[in-house]
Amino acid sequence: SESFEGFKSDFSFLQKATDTYPNNPEIQLAALSGKLFVLYMKILMPYFKNPPKNHQTIKPYLSNCDSLRLDSYKNQYLTMLEQEEYKNHYILYYSLGAIHFLKGEYSQSIDNIKKSIDLRRFVYREDADVEVSYNNIMTCYLFMGDTLNAKKWTKMKIEDNVSNKSLPQHYIELARYDLTKGRLRKGEKLLNKAIALDSTAHEAYVELANIEMIKNNLKQAEVNLDKCFKIDPEDEDLHKSFILLTLYQGDLKTAKYLVDRLLSNTPEDSFGLGVKRDFLE
Repeated sequence: SESFEGFKSDFSFLQKATDTYPNNPEIQLAALSGKLFVLYMKILMPYFKNPPKNHQTIKPYLSNCDSLRLDSYKNQYLTMLEQEEYKNHYILYYSLGAIHFLKGEYSQSIDNIKKSIDLRRFVYREDADVEVSYNNIMTCYLFMGDTLNAKKWTKMKIEDNVSNKSLPQHYIELARYDLTKGRLRKGEKLLNKAIALDSTAHEAYVELANIEMIKNNLKQAEVNLDKCFKIDPEDEDLHKSFILLTLYQGDLKTAKYLVDRLLSNTPEDSFGLGVKRDFLE
């Protein structure tokens, strides 16, 4: 059977539940959603390990078997939507959104996830679930390379008051959208807002350091990285920005040491592999 991170995904226990309770709509829906979740995790695990940094159009890789399973699950969900007992179940639209996402059909995914948000008032639903729906819409736009709409939906999530993130964290999230599009001044303003509200917002110092490197203000970049290090020395982005700083400083020996250390812990890290290929070989 297939597996990822030791989790068996042969679906046998879920299929047993489906076969044992054919007339129980809740069990049928739960079992189908369980199958989809396992397949979803299997397909996206490479992206969780190495999140894409550049917001270009990305389509998850599907094997023929994966594609056939997704088509089967999609047809089962669509059949459920026609039945009265599944009326107003937000999970149906949420799941269809996940299927379209995996198939690279991001517009259809967004349409279905929006419907799942609209249906939250009909079925008890945690704010955390709604936040995930917002995040999935934002991810779709990012995979489409559309940071403008990703930022728009981030603001809508904040206004809907469903997120467990603090306001400074939201400012950092919004700033990153601006920075990916080269809007350094806007991004810098949001990052400083985050720090004004919370001086321990270490992620903001890393992003400010990256801006200073682009401006070639290397001393100030080092100051910001040092501030982050004093708050959270284990921050992954901090270590990657230190690597960038050594490259800007022309210190290839230190850069190589840091990259080798990074790759010894995470051999498939796309950032480390890219720096090694482009600057150190």
